[in-house]
Amino acid sequence: METTDLSVEQVAAETGFGAATTLRHHFRNRLGLSPAAYRQRFGVATAALGPAAA
Repeated sequence: METTDLSVEQVAAETGFGAATTLRHHFRNRLGLSPAAYRQRFGVATAALGPAAA
C-alpha cells in the first residue's frame, strides 16, 4: 500500500481479496489502521519528507 497509487479496490483484486471491503477488514484487524491511514502514515510522500513528517 505504501509504494503504489493503485486504488484499494485494485490492490484487493491483485492480492486475492476480491473486494475492497474484505481487504479493509483484514487490514484493520491485522494492522489497526485503515488502508488510507496506513498510506498517510507510511506512504511514499511521507517517506520522502523524512522522519519529521511522521
